[in-house]
Amino acid sequence: MSLKNKHGFKLEPKCHRNINPKAEVLNATGILKPCENYSSRNSWIEFVNWAKENGCDAYLDLDTKTKTIDEVKKSKTWQLLQNGFKNGNLPKNCFKMCSSNDRTLSKHHYHLLKK
Repeated sequence: MSLKNKHGFKLEPKCHRNINPKAEVLNATGILKPCENYSSRNSWIEFVNWAKENGCDAYLDLDTKTKTIDEVKKSKTWQLLQNGFKNGNLPKNCFKMCSSNDRTLSKHHYHLLKK
């Protein structure tokens, strides 16, 4: 699978690879995060804001205290992310961390990702 965002960053998601995929992360509060790249506070806030911009509530949808893991993976937020791998509507961190372009993005390119 290969996508490009509007700035030409090619996405090669590690979470979709058969060899050594990045695992989901269940945090201490019971939120199932789709990838270890969303473990940091800043990247998680970005994910939550992206979900909100797309009409989803990531905290509610990904909460394993109120849903089973199967229910979480059928949630609107989880499906939005999975569909994003087909249509390119993904959080910027997906392109930042899983771009086939240089992993250390220049300030110019990082600025483009923030748009």
